[in-house]
Amino acid sequence: MSKSQRLDDNLYVLGDKVYCTRCEALVGAADSWLKYALTTERPAQERGGSLMRAAPSLYVDSTIVFRQACCPGCLTALLTETTTDSDQHVRTKRITAQQ
Repeated sequence: MSKSQRLDDNLYVLGDKVYCTRCEALVGAADSWLKYALTTERPAQERGGSLMRAAPSLYVDSTIVFRQACCPGCLTALLTETTTDSDQHVRTKRITAQQ
């Protein structure tokens, strides 16, 4: 049996799978750590609150979105980012086996 490795406060790795620490739901795999996460994407001004006062179109040509990935079992937020709508998940986690 493999020993689990804590990835962050909400995720741990067991073998080549990534699980939620809160509810034990399978979230992804080593090659795609958010494969099974539930993802929502909304206009940044709608979800950015007081941090997004000016229209992003004044500063960038791309559409800016607020993206959040949550655990499929308990809806714990696993990733939150503000990025362009054409970008894939910007933040990544490198998952490697410990020797």
